[in-house]
Amino acid sequence: MNLPPLLIFLAAMVLMQGLIGGTRLVFSEPAYGLLGVAAVLAAVLPGKIRMPSRPWCLWLTMVLFAYVVGRALTSPVEYLARFHLFEALGVMAAYLLVASRFADQSLRLIIVGTLIAVGVPHLIVAGLQFSHPDNSFHFLGIMRPDWGWRASGMLMCPTSFSDIMAILAVMSASVALWARIGWAGRMLSAYMVPAFLAGVAISGSRGGYLAVVLGFLCLVYLSLLAVRTADRGRAVWIALALVLIFAALIGGAFLWMWDRPEMRDRIQNVFDLKNMRIQMWEAAFVQWQQNPWFGTGSWTFYYFGRMFRPPGGYQADPIHAHNDYVHTLAEYGIIGFALVIVVVVVHAGSGLDTIKWLLRERLSPGIRRTSTTLALLIGTLSGLAVLMAHAVVDFNMHIPSTALVVGSWMGMLANPAAGESRRESLPNPAFAWTIRGVLIAIGLSLVGMTLRYLPSEIHAEKARVALRDGQWIEAVNFAKKGIALDATNPELHFHLGEARLDWAFSKKSPILRKSLAGGAVPPLERGLALYPYDMFRVISLGLAADLAGDPERAARAFARAVDLDPNSALPYYYRGLHFRQRGLMEEAKQDVLRSQKMGIGSLIRNADLKWAYAK
Repeated sequence: MNLPPLLIFLAAMVLMQGLIGGTRLVFSEPAYGLLGVAAVLAAVLPGKIRMPSRPWCLWLTMVLFAYVVGRALTSPVEYLARFHLFEALGVMAAYLLVASRFADQSLRLIIVGTLIAVGVPHLIVAGLQFSHPDNSFHFLGIMRPDWGWRASGMLMCPTSFSDIMAILAVMSASVALWARIGWAGRMLSAYMVPAFLAGVAISGSRGGYLAVVLGFLCLVYLSLLAVRTADRGRAVWIALALVLIFAALIGGAFLWMWDRPEMRDRIQNVFDLKNMRIQMWEAAFVQWQQNPWFGTGSWTFYYFGRMFRPPGGYQADPIHAHNDYVHTLAEYGIIGFALVIVVVVVHAGSGLDTIKWLLRERLSPGIRRTSTTLALLIGTLSGLAVLMAHAVVDFNMHIPSTALVVGSWMGMLANPAAGESRRESLPNPAFAWTIRGVLIAIGLSLVGMTLRYLPSEIHAEKARVALRDGQWIEAVNFAKKGIALDATNPELHFHLGEARLDWAFSKKSPILRKSLAGGAVPPLERGLALYPYDMFRVISLGLAADLAGDPERAARAFARAVDLDPNSALPYYYRGLHFRQRGLMEEAKQDVLRSQKMGIGSLIRNADLKWAYAK
């Protein structure tokens, strides 16, 4: 009875890829809900729960999972921590399903094949984005940021797109080389390798370029080990062919990219020591020092990255530390960081040890020269190399679609030789019941949380889109409906307040402006009570208070904004305008000129600065 949970699991994986990688809760929760259903069905339907041949992989992963969930539940801002709570539950569900229930290599090959198939629409959309001047990606009210020529497929960010392309490229190559499949499947897998490499190329992700090279080096090294065992008589020639194919793929991609000025610029600046990422890492280290052992909590870099940005540093909103290692250290402390490293190392060790066993026992000359187990192991280890390399300069594990793939790959490494009778652990009823219980608990949690939060997230997303499009009445109505469903979501309160504030700015009548702005203050304050560290919304509160005729409240808000982001130009610029409105011209000029030196022009087009120079 593996088919029902498997089909639902695959639907969840496909849905997460198609809905911008699940980077907003409204788009990730449907997939998480499906994962929950798959987990419950896998636990209650008849079928074998296989015990991993490396039990410590599973138990260490369970410890890491418990730590992440515990830290998320004790984080300062409950709403922000929901992102990691959902992600931890979803990744653990995928891990357990692949490690224990979908352990047959045929089922795993179906999972891999489905993900490779999803890569095709990714590439189609990416090709349109790369080749057309207007490459905005509109989907369910979402507009793709202006990345220029850089493609992102069905995801929102080119770096995330490069990750999934690189992972699928090395897996496709491994399947084509080693899997026990027909020639049609082998040729199709081989054909997808250059297609996925082209996807990495047009993403423009410099970290992706380096990561995919490292992934293929890992693939070639492991394949050479297999060739030496499987076909000793022709090992040298096959090894030479592998190296030449690898060189042709990477070299051809390099030459194609070098002929395009925009791509050539990305290649020439792969090693950019002045990149603002280094300043983000500095901010993350300062954040880590606030709580070295346990970290500051889930999604806290979202606001600490602003608070601890270095003087004279980046002005763009960081959101992520652009280094998963320092990001994990900052949010989960030494304990969380150490657990992650240990879990990755033991899973990689499990995969490598099983490869050695396969080469010794299953691929000896005269027995057989291909193995689906070997293909999946080489592909997952090479994909893991891609992710570990790219994590140095980006945030792939914060993207739910990537995280679910990683969870599935790690599940394969935890139980790599399922079906290989001499390598498989003996059945253990106690283990099976434990895994069923954990799957039920995780599955019900995911389903329950999705039913609890998804309706309000849908209204929040509709309010956000209406606010973006200047439809203030609709934004207000959607926000109110969402608040009625979940008053603990600060974004709903913020959308309500900012819709009224923008509506107020659109009115010419001073009475209407003051009335609408006054109505914006309470929801903004309610939102800040739930999420007090949002500098942008604190500025909105100050603007609303000023327009409503409450300068004292506005002054407190702008002072708070400066405290939350002392090295950003925005709080000083808006506080300067506040001082100007109150007639405090010296203070106003001082703040506005300071914001200009910090780079307010890069944040606000046509910023009003001329008056600050008047004598």
